[in-house]
Amino acid sequence: MSETRQLLHEIEAFIGSAEMAASTFGRKAVNDGKLVMRLRAGSTVTLEKAARIRQFILAHQTGGAAERTGAAA
Repeated sequence: MSETRQLLHEIEAFIGSAEMAASTFGRKAVNDGKLVMRLRAGSTVTLEKAARIRQFILAHQTGGAAERTGAAA
């Protein structure tokens, strides 16, 4: 699986469990409401953006430390 496909898989799993719209995820994670749509269409992201996306997912997963303490990302 390509790195982009793996990232999209992680995003899809997160937005499914968080019951979050794809556009909301993109906007909150990296200020890009069309991010997921473009990834689904085959576009790629920079390593820096991929890291920011994964950091957002980790910080907002159900039961994550930031969520338990009410800390903002």
